[in-house]
Amino acid sequence: MRERTPAEQLSLNFWGAAVDVTCAPADVRDLRFFYGPYVAEGDDAPDVSVALECTTWPSRGFFTSCLARDLLEKRMTVRDHWEPRRSAVRSFRDWSDLVSPIPPFASATLARRIATFPGAVVRTPDGHTTALLGEHYVGKTSTAIAWCRDHGAALVSDSLIVLDVPGGVALTFETPLGFRRQGLEEIIPTLDQLDHRLTLSADTGLVALLRPSDVLGVGNAPGGHVDHLVVLSETEEATATWSRDRSQRLGWFTEASLAAVNSLLPDSVLRVRVPKRTSPTVRAAAIVHALRQEQGA
Repeated sequence: MRERTPAEQLSLNFWGAAVDVTCAPADVRDLRFFYGPYVAEGDDAPDVSVALECTTWPSRGFFTSCLARDLLEKRMTVRDHWEPRRSAVRSFRDWSDLVSPIPPFASATLARRIATFPGAVVRTPDGHTTALLGEHYVGKTSTAIAWCRDHGAALVSDSLIVLDVPGGVALTFETPLGFRRQGLEEIIPTLDQLDHRLTLSADTGLVALLRPSDVLGVGNAPGGHVDHLVVLSETEEATATWSRDRSQRLGWFTEASLAAVNSLLPDSVLRVRVPKRTSPTVRAAAIVHALRQEQGA
């Protein structure tokens, strides 16, 4: 009979949605690494309860198994205290079709007021908030970091654009940054001195995850109304053009009105195309230059 690992609990709060997580001790350490800014020390009644387990090897931990892509069986149990129909249980080895319950974007508490889409958000020194979009692995993270380091911007969110639809603003979402390929090689000399996690991508190989504060020296900044929408892509020649084809084609994850979501975004989008293997520094500079030209600066 498989011996069960004693479970621990950790409370998190994402924009007013309280989440209680039951998991192995190893997972508590990983939860603090991934979602430290959202750890809640109070005893508020949870909106969502989540149980995480590596069922094949309980003491190994759910997150360790996921990061290693070890194909051991894992299980997520989600209980939505407001709408039981949203509750679910999934066992899987490699991939699950259950929307991640941390943060609980599919919960009754957040689904109707929060909209999400893959991308990064930065706040420029003049106070403008810019959302950066692009295909997978086009360099959104490295470009956003270069924007912060070279041009005084502040990171609001890296992996996900999180819109508060009733509030009309992009929210701060602070999770570890992923470094791969050239970015990974550049950070390796300091990696052993920093708290980090490693995972594997089928497309890009080894990925190092580090907290934004360890990379940029500060945590993520407050967001705000989205002033600019930038789409980054790779082509043979460098170009920067404005168009009015903005957000209607984006597949926002939300139960809020798409008309309400689109009303929060600018009427035009800046499309920045750069040659492949262009450095993050050059990509960030191209975006800053195009935005300044549009503003007449």
